[in-house]
Amino acid sequence: MEQALTETENWWLSDATFTLNALLLTGYREEAITWREWLVRAVAGSPEALQILYSVTGQRRLDEYELGWLPGYGGTVPVRVGNAATKQFQLDAFGEVMDTLHLARASGLEPEPTAWRIQVALLRYLESNWQLPDEGIWEIGGSRRHFTHSKEMAWVAFYRAIKDAATFGLDGPVEVWRQVRDAIHAQVCEEGYDAQINTFVQSYGSPNLDAGLLLIPQGRLPASRRSTRVRNSRSNRVQPRRRWPGASLFDRNRCRRSTSGRRCISPLFNLVCRQPCVDWPPR
Repeated sequence: MEQALTETENWWLSDATFTLNALLLTGYREEAITWREWLVRAVAGSPEALQILYSVTGQRRLDEYELGWLPGYGGTVPVRVGNAATKQFQLDAFGEVMDTLHLARASGLEPEPTAWRIQVALLRYLESNWQLPDEGIWEIGGSRRHFTHSKEMAWVAFYRAIKDAATFGLDGPVEVWRQVRDAIHAQVCEEGYDAQINTFVQSYGSPNLDAGLLLIPQGRLPASRRSTRVRNSRSNRVQPRRRWPGASLFDRNRCRRSTSGRRCISPLFNLVCRQPCVDWPPR
């Protein structure tokens, strides 16, 4: 999905739930099963080695380097292969994996024998590491921070596991998961919300916003869509930018400077950042 001539895009683990949901909703059940199997193979192994993206074959090593001899689209340079982001720590990846495998079960896909074992291992790691700062889903640069969306997705990981254990009779330390889930929820509502501007914010102590906050009412955190906090967060976040008549695009994040002091690069997204707004009507 082209954003600007100076940018490139990859396929990320954070897209996993949207991909599986799209396949299921459009009737591509066999493809959904194949996608689920690919995901399980890709994330298998040590939980601390979980990456935020993989190659289409599941390859982990995606060293980034430049092809100086090759002109890019429209003559743009440099042309890069691979992605250095594979070395980043992003908490949201754990929540995306858990959310995807929960969706697979809830949709009635045939059970994947090794999936639950992998999920329990991921949660064991997350129990001790969810409080760490990370790079965040949008990779805005600078030092690691406590991104609200990252903590939100850590909450998702435990919430989905608790629900799956109860619904499908799966074994796990559910009481421990409940304690962690509640601790994350309390922290996000306390540290991730700015009462002065009356909205959830991009990271703890920051006045900036980003599109990940739009996912809060979509079953990601137990906050009612009628909640004043949620509605204000949406109203503050959804302010379309217009570049041509009839075309409104949303910033994925909005800030003047990154933590490294450089100007934030905030490409416009059409479908990705608008999708949560389409699926908004209060329940």
